[in-house]
Amino acid sequence: MAGVGTPGGGQLGAVVDDGGASVRIDVPVDLAHLGEARNRLVDAARSWGFSEHEELAVVVSELITNAIRHSGEASAVEARLVGPGRVEVAVSDHGPGVPAPVDPYEQRTRGHGLRIVDALAASWGVRPSATDGKTVWALLDAGDAEVRSG
Repeated sequence: MAGVGTPGGGQLGAVVDDGGASVRIDVPVDLAHLGEARNRLVDAARSWGFSEHEELAVVVSELITNAIRHSGEASAVEARLVGPGRVEVAVSDHGPGVPAPVDPYEQRTRGHGLRIVDALAASWGVRPSATDGKTVWALLDAGDAEVRSG
């Protein structure tokens, strides 16, 4: 895959679009690229007719940030339309361990990202990689967002 960054930084990878409702981007270990990666994924989802742009932007930001902070390596982020009004976001990295939400009563300034993902996504989880690392995914459902806000 072209564009994978090095641990010291690098360039945001090229958008790999399969011509349908799926896009993948390699994100280097540099949070400076987070906004551009998020915007590319949101723009792709918008082109598929997905309406919950704000929720998608927050979930993408949280998942990429977690991957970079905890793995210390480049990560790959993929978004795909899985049904009408339903987008799955998946961020893969080679870091060890399985992420889990922190206790909401702990007085910490960091570590609450998965609680945010849990609140915004219809569902989320972790898939182990076939080689090493894992993929953290979240399913966003535009209909589910309407129920939460209504």
